[in-house]
Amino acid sequence: MEELKDKRQREIMTAALRVFGESGFFQGKMEDIAKEAGIGKATIYEYFSSKTELFQNMLLYHVEEYIAGARQAISIETAFKHRLKKLAEYNISYISSHATTLMQVFTRPENMSKDLLPPFFKMREMICSFIGELIHFGIQTGELASDIDIEVASLVIMGALNATNSGIILQDKTMDDGLVDSAKVVDMLMYGLVVKL
Repeated sequence: MEELKDKRQREIMTAALRVFGESGFFQGKMEDIAKEAGIGKATIYEYFSSKTELFQNMLLYHVEEYIAGARQAISIETAFKHRLKKLAEYNISYISSHATTLMQVFTRPENMSKDLLPPFFKMREMICSFIGELIHFGIQTGELASDIDIEVASLVIMGALNATNSGIILQDKTMDDGLVDSAKVVDMLMYGLVVKL
């Protein structure tokens, strides 16, 4: 029974992402989400007490989905550099497949209202924590300095990933349109701007 409930919640949150992505938070209607999910409007309220709660949970669910996919993508690699490259590739793939919806959700001013900001901060925290685990792995394998500031390094990596994907989200570009190659991003992150000796 619990599995069915979880499945229904996922279906509602997936439908909500499409509706909020298309219409924004304030214009997105619970009726439209219900229709998209193939259920009655009242059923949504069995799982979520309000549209705000649904929106917040939807964001966090999709970040959890992203992190689970990223974990799986990097798990086959045994070196930090290769894991980081796999993460960059996965990130581009994920963003590319969700670009239109992500653009709508993350660039609509109404979705950034004060009441809706907490899940955005939580999403950032979750992604930084995941990247922090990856950095810790790099420290354990001896590929990264043991005195590295994991929080700052996580933000730098997240910023690099976001910057390389901005063309996908904001300009509807693809790798064929000249987006930055993930291998180049990883090399820059690994070796920086210093002269190689």
